[in-house]
Amino acid sequence: MPNPKYKDPDCATFMGRLIKAIRNLTDPRRTVYIETNLGFYEYGSGREIITQKIMALLYKCIGVAGLNGLDRLLTFMISTTLKHFIKIINKEIQGSNRPSLLEKYKELRNLTTIGEKNE
Repeated sequence: MPNPKYKDPDCATFMGRLIKAIRNLTDPRRTVYIETNLGFYEYGSGREIITQKIMALLYKCIGVAGLNGLDRLLTFMISTTLKHFIKIINKEIQGSNRPSLLEKYKELRNLTTIGEKNE
């Protein structure tokens, strides 16, 4: 039986397809993680998306080794994204946008000190 060909490089393997499905289900534009319930829920409707039941089923299907693989793959994807983001920020800082970035930093700094006592 021939292996299917996928145009998306993230979907070349089973783990890649699984990660992509989980990322699509837990899209932060449509879902929210509620820590007390240990799950992702849809905005507005409150419909369960991923809960402990789904995670238990995933564990039953792929086991500890599979969950470890998912963890490693997600860690790698996050690390790669952060490195790319830092590279872009460094280019912006070294470029002509430095004054505007400093202004934005001051604005953000002011937002984070709201409610704090200024000494």
